[in-house]
Amino acid sequence: MHRTAFGAAPVVALFGLFAAQAQAQSSIEEVVVTAQKREQSLQDVPISVSVTSGEMIDDLGMFRFEDLATIVPNLHIDESLGSPVIHIRGLGSGAENFAFEQSVGMFIDGVYSGRSRMFENPLFDVAQVEVVRGPQGALFGKNTNAGAISITTRKPTDEFEASVRGGYELEYDGYFAEGIVSGPLSDRVRTRLAARVQNEGGFVRNLFNDRDEPEEKSRMIRGTVVWDATDDIEVIAKLEDSQVRGDGGWFQVHHIGSSPLTQLWVATDPNAEDRLNLKRSSSTGLDPEYNDTDAFNATLTVNWLLGEHTLTSISAFGELEYEKNVEFTGTSIGLAQSTIPEDAQQWSQELRLLSPTAQRFEYLIGLLYMDMDMELGQRSHFRLPFESITDRRSFVDSESASIYGSGTYHLTDTFRVTASLRHARETKDGRSTHTLEGPPLAPTWLPFDLSGSRKERHTNGSVNLQWDMNDRAMAYVTYATGAKAGGFLSNDSSLLYRILQGTNDFEYEDEKAASVEVGLKTTFLDGRGNLSLAIFRTEFEDLQTSSYNGEFFIIGNAAEAESRGAEADLALLVSDNLSLNASVAYLDAEYEDYPGGQCLVGATAATGCDPVTNTQNLRGQPLVRAPEWEWSVALDWNRPISERLVLGAQVNVTYKDDFYHQPDLDPIDSEDAHHKINARLALGSSDRKWELAVTGRNLTNELTKNWSFDTPLMPGTHTSSIAPPRMVTLEATYRM
Repeated sequence: MHRTAFGAAPVVALFGLFAAQAQAQSSIEEVVVTAQKREQSLQDVPISVSVTSGEMIDDLGMFRFEDLATIVPNLHIDESLGSPVIHIRGLGSGAENFAFEQSVGMFIDGVYSGRSRMFENPLFDVAQVEVVRGPQGALFGKNTNAGAISITTRKPTDEFEASVRGGYELEYDGYFAEGIVSGPLSDRVRTRLAARVQNEGGFVRNLFNDRDEPEEKSRMIRGTVVWDATDDIEVIAKLEDSQVRGDGGWFQVHHIGSSPLTQLWVATDPNAEDRLNLKRSSSTGLDPEYNDTDAFNATLTVNWLLGEHTLTSISAFGELEYEKNVEFTGTSIGLAQSTIPEDAQQWSQELRLLSPTAQRFEYLIGLLYMDMDMELGQRSHFRLPFESITDRRSFVDSESASIYGSGTYHLTDTFRVTASLRHARETKDGRSTHTLEGPPLAPTWLPFDLSGSRKERHTNGSVNLQWDMNDRAMAYVTYATGAKAGGFLSNDSSLLYRILQGTNDFEYEDEKAASVEVGLKTTFLDGRGNLSLAIFRTEFEDLQTSSYNGEFFIIGNAAEAESRGAEADLALLVSDNLSLNASVAYLDAEYEDYPGGQCLVGATAATGCDPVTNTQNLRGQPLVRAPEWEWSVALDWNRPISERLVLGAQVNVTYKDDFYHQPDLDPIDSEDAHHKINARLALGSSDRKWELAVTGRNLTNELTKNWSFDTPLMPGTHTSSIAPPRMVTLEATYRM
């Protein structure tokens, strides 16, 4: 693949735009994180952590979970056929097996989300988002082999405050409105109520039915109550309910092959084309396309001061109902569609005891129990012209329990060592079925009813040594491990056939990760700047992988994979009016050994491809969603222009190098290197009572692919979903 230039010129130009303001006088605001289960300064944490504030999320108009990946290097969140797929440092689970749990754990106010759609609107009314890179099995727990995303929502305030905010999107006729009320009800009770409604206008023109798709309507409400039951006991209760209704599809053919069905489509559809241009020739399929989600979450947190110790209890329940209907060929011949349902319920209970800080020895110990039941499916309907239906269902019940602890010993005033350990057990019962109605489209489609049970135990730990070089710099070295349980294949019509052929199993094994990281965190310019540097190497064993070759799924475990690279994060207060945040990441991620992987494009028997199974060893090949270079630069400027008015501006530029969407390294299913620019200009009152703003996202209208794959039933043809194009929103905010 061709690699473009690193692309630093836009950053220099943006910085020069504000250079006249560069007379700094103040110190940068301290960032507090909870990456080690207690509140600490970001500069004291011996882990690579990227922090995005709630203010930046609001200012840049970020509301999708996937938007995080546009500003955090080495993070990829892609909307696939099923749930969003998350990768950190090139490591994560594939999109094709719906039953996969993520290798990147997602946490909302300390509660683990077993399914990425369980919190459908996680970026609404948040205080900050922490992206913790590298294995976090010791403290965060299950399914954090590649890292964790920890989102903290805003809490009730001590003083009354209320606000309303709304916006209208000019390009595609979208809008949003939100309201927040927060403050005390009594001396001991504080509440916060936040609600949002949104309508996203469709940005892909369906030429067959002359409408814009997909249009999405959503609503969300979150209520939080903080009760100081006594001087030593704090109770936090939170309820959250959300609903999303999507209308229309988003898949578009971006490469036309020569199969008979493809040629039939091209011959009968004057709108047939293979360019990413926000136009699709597809109809609504056999039935209208839609994408619906209902989610409910409840959390009860109790913090109890026991002398100088703190005992924390977190009880949580979550429920998800999701269904999508999609015409997955992206064409107008109306030959196929899939309905994809997902229902899940999760309950968890955690207890944690924290010792006081500023002691020679500091520690925490905890217990966690979690139970999850889920039902997944994919019902595919074909009309060629006869009708055929393949219905796959998967049922998984899992239960896990773990005990963990962490201790920090201050060897001297400048050296300290921290060791953490977690022992977990998990049981998982699974059943997958496949039924057929009408003639099978492929001889490999056999009905089946398979079941299994797994019991696993994992012990993960971390140890790090920190050295305070002086009062402005800290260096560290960390070794950490993580593990993710195995499971059962879900949505695969050809599973039984490949089991009989000896090329696949019903179960996939657990995966393990181990990482070494060396880092430096320093403060400079009299507290006006922070710099974090990290060099890492992560090794995966039995990495859970999946791919689709246009005919059947290839799901299993890659024997070994390795990810190595470096990251840097800079925060700088250039002046009282201008701040800069910049991040850059370099990554080299590849398979160390992967027998049974999908054959590379153009591979033959002479180059190692088995023509019978279409598999080969992918040793030495790059991982998917693993750009070599990524960076992000954000500038935030504001200045009074009169006694009553303040003018503000934010600019965010990101860069991603080229990368592949599929492990066969087909350049058709790749993404070219690209920049994206987001910006905001705002005028408001000096007392912050009101504000008018215009926000632009992806201002250069860079069209990129969320996900790209071989089109089913059409060998040689490729389909993709498109990331949002340029959007410009007018906003108004009023605060009471």
